[in-house]
Amino acid sequence: MAILFLIIDGVRFIVSTLWDLQELRFAAIFDDASSLTFTLFVTAVSCFIAMRS
Repeated sequence: MAILFLIIDGVRFIVSTLWDLQELRFAAIFDDASSLTFTLFVTAVSCFIAMRS
């Protein structure tokens, strides 16, 4: 019974580690997309202001 518990605990640890890595990956992608969107918005506003001057 102890061996079964160790196997289940090991599988749980692997799954939780993979889940955490996946969350980090999605967080990094979201941060990159947010930064890109902000940069494009600031560039568009800057160009619009330059054209009006």
